[in-house]
Amino acid sequence: MEMDNKVEEHLSNDWADLKDLYYLIKSSIVYQRGLKGGFDASVGIEEILGVIEELGKKDRNILYPFIGAWNTHLIQVAGDKFQRVDDLNQKIREKLTSWVKQDNRKGSYLQGLGNFKREYGPALRAFTLNYDLLLESNLKDAGFNVELGFDPDTAIWDALRFEQHENTVADFYVYKLHGSIDWERESEAEEYLIKRDYVVDDPDLIFGVNSKLNSNDPYLFNVHELRNYTLYPSLKLIFTVGYSFSDDYINKLLSQALRRDKNKRIVNVSPDSEKMVEEVAQKLAVNTDSVIPMKATAKEFFTEKLTEEYCVSCIPSDPDIPF
Repeated sequence: MEMDNKVEEHLSNDWADLKDLYYLIKSSIVYQRGLKGGFDASVGIEEILGVIEELGKKDRNILYPFIGAWNTHLIQVAGDKFQRVDDLNQKIREKLTSWVKQDNRKGSYLQGLGNFKREYGPALRAFTLNYDLLLESNLKDAGFNVELGFDPDTAIWDALRFEQHENTVADFYVYKLHGSIDWERESEAEEYLIKRDYVVDDPDLIFGVNSKLNSNDPYLFNVHELRNYTLYPSLKLIFTVGYSFSDDYINKLLSQALRRDKNKRIVNVSPDSEKMVEEVAQKLAVNTDSVIPMKATAKEFFTEKLTEEYCVSCIPSDPDIPF
């Protein structure tokens, strides 16, 4: 929501010539939702970029031969050869890094995850959609060993680092599903992904809902790992914190895990979680019994609510066990 506000602030000032195009795209998303009765959810910047991405393909879009004519208002506001579509896309993406970069102190509450780790014991695997450095930085500041998949000597990403061995010292395995503001591709061939000690000018990010299933590593690997661990028979609880359930490929993986094991539960942490139960169940194609609402902010959850006792209370009794 904060990034959405910043985009609209620019549109009222130095991006004024792109305002009509932006409003058309946003209203079209609302219109499409309305056809299915969805009028309440806000339109996020990722959805805007997803539409921009498709419009930017122009006649390269696979559906182009089936489109009788472009919306006449779109032709007016997009400019010659859809130049304003490209301009809006470029301006938003140029601002992303500065918008995503945050003071680590804002995420100090994430150290509460470390407190749970001490109570629970085994290494934890966290899958995050955020591009910022708050999670790994705060866990490291709290003295935990965080594995992000990069060789400490070469800074090159290596999938083998996520495997557990006898000499493994990791407390947390962190998978950044959509990239990070300190990741950079070494060459145009995109052969190596490097982790820098600073925020790079052109970070390796996946932004826009239509590009989330990227075939490059580590993205494909991370999706495989998410699928693998959510399907583990011993895993009974999946926590989602501040997740909007707007990423179809993630929803499908969560749905698969819950539908295969009726005793698995998803704990949705959000101030609006109680209102979201039916919506989440519908998106995941599961019964509402599979969704446990946790009405809390992320800060409240990590610092007050996340305990081993709470986790045990969420796990349903196995009907196959006679006692």
